Amino acid sequence: MSTERGPLLVEPLPPRRRCSARNNRKLLYAGLVVAAAAICAAILIGLGLALTQEFVLEDAVEVGDIMEMLSDLQTIADQYDGKRDDYSGGYAASAKYVLDKLSDTDLLVYTQNVSYVLYTAVWDEMTFEVSTSMGSEVYVYYDDYEAFEMSPNGTVSNTALTSIPNYGCNEYDFDGFVNGNVALIQRGNCTWAEKITLAEQHGASMALMVNYPEYEDPAWSTVEEGVSIPIFGLTYELGKMMWLSSSSMTLTATLVAERTSIFTQNVIAETTRGNENNTIVVGAHLDSFMGSGINDNGSGSITLLEMALVTSESMKKWVENKIIFAWWAAEEQGFWGSEKFVSELGSVSYKVAVNMNMDMLGSPNYMLLILDGTTAFTQTDYCVNGCVQLQNMFTDYYDSKEIPYVIVEMEAWSDFAPFIQNGIPGCATDSGANEVKGISERSEFGGLANTPADPCYHTECDTYDNVSEDVMKITVASTSHILQELGGKVDLREFLLAGTPREVSPTQKVARPYIRNIKRNTHK
Repeated sequence: MSTERGPLLVEPLPPRRRCSARNNRKLLYAGLVVAAAAICAAILIGLGLALTQEFVLEDAVEVGDIMEMLSDLQTIADQYDGKRDDYSGGYAASAKYVLDKLSDTDLLVYTQNVSYVLYTAVWDEMTFEVSTSMGSEVYVYYDDYEAFEMSPNGTVSNTALTSIPNYGCNEYDFDGFVNGNVALIQRGNCTWAEKITLAEQHGASMALMVNYPEYEDPAWSTVEEGVSIPIFGLTYELGKMMWLSSSSMTLTATLVAERTSIFTQNVIAETTRGNENNTIVVGAHLDSFMGSGINDNGSGSITLLEMALVTSESMKKWVENKIIFAWWAAEEQGFWGSEKFVSELGSVSYKVAVNMNMDMLGSPNYMLLILDGTTAFTQTDYCVNGCVQLQNMFTDYYDSKEIPYVIVEMEAWSDFAPFIQNGIPGCATDSGANEVKGISERSEFGGLANTPADPCYHTECDTYDNVSEDVMKITVASTSHILQELGGKVDLREFLLAGTPREVSPTQKVARPYIRNIKRNTHK
């Protein structure tokens, strides 16, 4: 089934003053400030001193203003049944809100069209029944098995299974495969695409992909265009049971999904000064997965908005390199917005040197996480060294403030991924998603042990009340500090290339759990 949807045209929210608290203070103290400045100027001039003051971005970016705008974002979600996804009016209204806020700035503001196909599993029509001589057992969608993204629809009925040896990566693994059987294949050693292609070529009617034992969820990824057979991912437990008894089993299963064409937009704002060959892209996805998405990722996208507004007023004081602020569409559906931006970099005048990503800065049971630059998945010197240098910048900042942090492996879980995949270094700090806080992390950060950093991650309870203002003060300050450092470096590319890994103690390094996002696990 295929339909089309586009962003709904909505009336903008009534314009609000950019920073009401800041403006009120300006009005209240304007006369005093002018008078004091005149007196100080006279004294300094008399002493022969220059009247200068260093601008500090992290001091100018105010968390109170961010929280106020997050409240506005919650109001927008409430007007659209608590949703801000790409295929409801909530995202279009969120984008309109950002555009309205940027309309009076000195930034170059525009939108970029993005389109993609939304793949939606029809859960109540999915079936998966395994039969043996001892009887049949029906399994539960999502708990035990899951359709691969963009898999074709299809059905098998009482069809024999064949366990494919050696991970199904070679022609000889399919020797003796019976045409029409279901292929049961373990994850590993080669890409999903290679396994699926071989299964198709040898006449499989369906392919089942078994996850690694360390993951509780079903295997899951996105299939390539042109695949003609249905693909299910299985949990390790279900796959192991079927593997051991496959010769005496049959499968009855149905895969049903709908495809919807989605048309949406990125919002982009560029500084009008700075070296274009050292362009910095600072991005945050504006869409939500489910519900209001105020932590994921209103916390990042509204922090980005506050940074852009402050930069517009102050860029003459510190911006040496061009900065592009980007609010990405469709991150939750597979990085479509950031991928579209990266795909068009060959046709623009500027050259992107680095990407900063802001995603989930306000988790209530937070840990402070920094991406491990040495695990960047594009292993060129510039990309890896740049990622390491960015990691070092965050650790230096936290160390200087005596703030604890943990290092996590870099996986393609947010919009920095398309940049790194194209050799552009990127990094981020975040406050955690579904990572479970252990006893040791609780001793460092407080909160609840054996509980996710954000218990409302990808659920409807991710509302304004789900955001921790305490951790926002830390993450907003650190990202602002790093942006100003990068923005002011005339030798930015040389600085990034010089990044050198540092030794990390075992207590500072934890594994990020398997988090599903459409393009996260396409490699194996």
